[in-house]
This record gives sequence, structure tokens and C-alpha cells, in this order.
Amino acid sequence: MTSRSIEPDQRGGGVLSEWEPNGYFRVGEFLSHGDCRRFIEAAQHLVRQGQGAIIRYEGNLAEALPKERRVSKLYRFHRAEPFHSLVTSPALISLIRPLMDGDFDLFLSQVVWKVPGALGQPWHQDSSVFPFEPSRPVIAVWIALTEATESTSCLRVVPRSHKADVAPHGRDQGAATAGRYVTLVDQDVAAYSSLVMSPGDLVVFDSHLVHSSGDNLSTKARIALCFHFATTGTVDRTAETFGDSPYNDWMPAVRASG
Repeated sequence: MTSRSIEPDQRGGGVLSEWEPNGYFRVGEFLSHGDCRRFIEAAQHLVRQGQGAIIRYEGNLAEALPKERRVSKLYRFHRAEPFHSLVTSPALISLIRPLMDGDFDLFLSQVVWKVPGALGQPWHQDSSVFPFEPSRPVIAVWIALTEATESTSCLRVVPRSHKADVAPHGRDQGAATAGRYVTLVDQDVAAYSSLVMSPGDLVVFDSHLVHSSGDNLSTKARIALCFHFATTGTVDRTAETFGDSPYNDWMPAVRASG
């Protein structure tokens, strides 16, 4: 795997200066195009195989379509290669270290597909579905494996929204996604930024950051990797709050002992 190393002075003077006021920062060309293709192929293999990971499909697309043309998300694969080597790589870990005190774990892995015709996800904060103690810090790493544009469903974020508490959320019953997502009750969001990204680009963001994605209006799939990290010792109340969830899988990422 070829990934871009972030030097300590660049982390301190560059990305952290973006993180603190905005709640996110970007790193261009973190992965090579060749690595992006390799991760896509590995994810497609897991979808075709139908076991060893959890798969969700788009609810608005015909079940008669092949799996790869209606897949929505792939979960719980971070212990398998080539993904394990990526999430434990010094290059990726170096991006999280300045944002966490002490040891931390990876608890959620996703490949997020937006196949042609897939609906976007309404505005939300990730912490609304992470009932943890302590509730912060929880950090997401989102890596574009294909081009992410407005027409293919790039991320949209509200800078500085991470400074607020988690706002009221509910099921999106009135949206086209028909109750599939937990979303902000008040969807009237202004002053957002669209994160147009090339394959291999990466964004790190806070779990309180308000974000969404649009519908995929193109003829190409938008595919991304997403990993979530939290401090070691975090108590996960997901099962008590939402019922038993198969998605979270807590795995050590960094330990002081090495």
C-alpha cells in the first residue's frame, strides 16, 4: 500500500489549524489510484462472497438487480486484509493521534456505495447513533475510492457545527429514504461546504459535525471507505439504546505499549 505520510510539523501547523475551528480537515492523495482500485476489488469480493461482512442494500432499487448494482454499505471488515493493514498503518494512525489522548480503538468500518440512482443521506451528526460513555472524542476517517462530486453524491459538511451539542434527531419518515436514517429533526441547514474529492483523497471529521450527502444523479458509482475511532475504555451503550447492533466491532488501534 502506498499512502501519503503526514509529518508532525504538518499535522500541528496544518491540519490541526483546520480541525479546531471547522471540525474537519482534508488530506489530498492519501492513497494511490492503484490502492483505491485494490480496495474496491476487495470490497466487491466480500459482496459477491456474501459472508464475512455485513451488507445493506438500497431500498429504492429493484431486488432483481445484481448485488453490486444495488449495494449500499458493507460493514465489519476491518480485521480482514487489505483493510486491516490500512487502518493500522502509521500514515493513517498519525492523523488520529493528535486528536485523541492516549490509547484508542477502531469500532466501525464501512464501505459506502452510492450506486447510480442511490438516494442521499439527510443531515445528521454521527454521535446521534453513538451512545457512548464518554461521548467524545469520536473521529471518522472518510477516504474517497472513486471521484466524489455533487452529481455523484459527495459529502456536504457544515463547518464549525462540531462545537454544538447533538441536536434532536428522528427517523426521516418524510424524506424519500422513508425512515431509513436517523437524521436532524430540523433539516434547514445553511452555509454548508461540498467536499469534492478525487480518488485517494481523505477527510477526517468530528462525530458532532453536521453532514449529509446528495442523490447520485450520475451513471457511475461513488465508493468510499469510512472508519470510526474512539478512546480505549469507551462504554458502548448501542445495544441498550437501539437494540442489539451487529455493526460495531471494537478493535485496538493504538496502545502505549506499542
